[in-house]
Amino acid sequence: MRKIVYVTGSRAEFGLMYSTLKAIDTNPKLDLHIIVTAMHLTKEHNSLKVVKNSGLKISKIIKPKVDLKRGGKNAAIFSGQLLIELTKVFEKIKPDIILIEADRFEQLSTAIAATHLNIPIAHISGGDVSKSMDDAVRHALTKMSHIHFPGTPKSAERIKKMGEEVWRVNMVGTPIFKDFATKEKIEKKLELDLSKETLLIIQHPINSQQNQAGNQMKETLRAIDSLNKQTIILYPSGDPGSNEIIKIIKKYGEKRNFHVFKNLEPAIFMGLLKNVSVMVGNSSAAIVEAPFFKLPSVNIGIREKDRERARNTIDSPHKEEKIKEAIQKALSQDFKKSLEKMHNPYNSDNVEKNICEVLENIELGERIINKEMVY
Repeated sequence: MRKIVYVTGSRAEFGLMYSTLKAIDTNPKLDLHIIVTAMHLTKEHNSLKVVKNSGLKISKIIKPKVDLKRGGKNAAIFSGQLLIELTKVFEKIKPDIILIEADRFEQLSTAIAATHLNIPIAHISGGDVSKSMDDAVRHALTKMSHIHFPGTPKSAERIKKMGEEVWRVNMVGTPIFKDFATKEKIEKKLELDLSKETLLIIQHPINSQQNQAGNQMKETLRAIDSLNKQTIILYPSGDPGSNEIIKIIKKYGEKRNFHVFKNLEPAIFMGLLKNVSVMVGNSSAAIVEAPFFKLPSVNIGIREKDRERARNTIDSPHKEEKIKEAIQKALSQDFKKSLEKMHNPYNSDNVEKNICEVLENIELGERIINKEMVY
């Protein structure tokens, strides 16, 4: 059996990857080890229980020794601490392949440790483009990785243009969580009536605009408050600036129509995407996962500005009136009807199977480790 180690640091990528991780875990030729760290272990989010309740085996928990919400300095310190701890863990487990997803800083520490230990890295979601520091991290991970699992043909082409050998690029499609909860289960769990028009709000801080995070959230919630709709608000990621967003959420969370949750298990979250009326904020879920359900979304600000998208997304600046106008357009019957036959660039079949087949069968050894740049 090949040992596959997956490092998870946030509820977002774990939710996306759950179905794939489950497929790896049940594959008789693969031995999955999960390492949990970073945002899963912050007091505000405490999404460790989401991983524990998934039924997947956790091999190691690495708790941050600094407060990750307090600026880039602490994130940099933790990156160094994590690099040391992961190196020890990898030496003990002796993985055949390290699997990473997307663009978070803990994945960069993961890749550095694996590189120094000559462990092949398989990277999911490389080649994507957004509009933030995530791009720099994501592209750095691509150059450090040995096996590529892009989510769309455009992302695959970008990886090739970065000089990666064609045989390393496997266009498998975009992983998403597939076992979503029913409407009835969600209503019982969250004590809501989803027959009402319902807004789902997730807004994260932007690295280059940390000092504006609170005011940006205030503009969003002012717009939503004026619409007087049933509203579900999720806490942001624990990135620097999230404290200011949470302060604003707590202030507005006392309103009758607002329902605030720190975390939702993946099955509940994905079920909401099928049953709410519109998603608002700057989460990649509104662009990547929402199209699977033809869910309208309002994308605010620059965080996901350049990400490949379907027609379900309406862009807005961080201005109350513009946000309100965008939501009203998203709720209109004309806009919803326009999405009935839309193309979803992230839609693909057999993603989990495709990834498992590559992990099972790709030849390991010097050829995979010794990369050649084909610019």
